Amino acid sequence: MSDSLPSWITLSAFLISAIILLVRSTDRSLHAIIMNLLNATFCFFGGLLIAGIAMKLSGGIDSPLANSSLVVVGALLCVGGKELLGKRRKASSQ
Repeated sequence: MSDSLPSWITLSAFLISAIILLVRSTDRSLHAIIMNLLNATFCFFGGLLIAGIAMKLSGGIDSPLANSSLVVVGALLCVGGKELLGKRRKASSQ
């Protein structure tokens, strides 16, 4: 196993979030792309926060792969929450 594999998994949290947000967006303007990348960054930081909370509550996880996987899961939870709230706001404004 490569020593940098957990780092690549953690980086994939941002990349997966960015890809999901860019693919689901109907607006292809530069402003929309930059906003989606900014939202992906916030989701990445949210994933780091969720992973940190989960590691603290569990008493500490020694495996770097498990820690990196928690970051990816946390980022995907943030993306899912953003998408659900975005749909709800659009539906209530119409």
